[in-house]
Amino acid sequence: MLWLGNWQLDKWERRNAQLAAYAARDGQTTKAVTDLRDGNLTQFDKVALELSFDAKRQILIDSIVKDGKNGFYVISLAFTGDNQPLLVNRGWIAQTPTREPLGDLELPDVPVSVTGRVGGMPVGGLRLGDIDTNVSAWPAVMHYPTLEEAGRMLSVELADWVLLAESGPGQTMRREWTPAGLPPERHLGYAVQWFALTAALTLLLLITYVRSRRQERSAHDK
Repeated sequence: MLWLGNWQLDKWERRNAQLAAYAARDGQTTKAVTDLRDGNLTQFDKVALELSFDAKRQILIDSIVKDGKNGFYVISLAFTGDNQPLLVNRGWIAQTPTREPLGDLELPDVPVSVTGRVGGMPVGGLRLGDIDTNVSAWPAVMHYPTLEEAGRMLSVELADWVLLAESGPGQTMRREWTPAGLPPERHLGYAVQWFALTAALTLLLLITYVRSRRQERSAHDK
């Protein structure tokens, strides 16, 4: 229980640091990016790119719930002017009961300016083995593919980050990029609970020990 309490404290600290890093970029000047492998780019940086989209091949990441509704994240393949491939998370759209997207997935056939944040692929709470990267139809409905798996599906060597779009095609899609996860206070509350349980168990053990010693002495006196 002490280990679990310390684990939650660690998660509290890391979550605070993550949210602080995201907030610190809010006032940042947007960087114009031409080289996707620019070593100066860091998570949550605000960037602007000129991109050409692959309108035929898109990935719909399933089981993304917003306000109690099931939906997809729409992940689109795009290329810079010198043909560097990049995945763009264009946002969230709802789905029908038969898992069809409720929204327009269309993409322009000309280069467009897109702004957003440096991010990564959505990560699920539980992963059951590797994903089959052989796709027979597009858009492909998937459950939390990694960047490497997406690259194999699309037969391209992707940049090691994903653009979390704030402008560009798909303006009606829901775009909320605050880092997903529990609020820091929840982790702190869990830590307090584990430490309180540890204290209670320790107290019970001490009471039990004292009572057993008294019973032993009482039996010995008789």
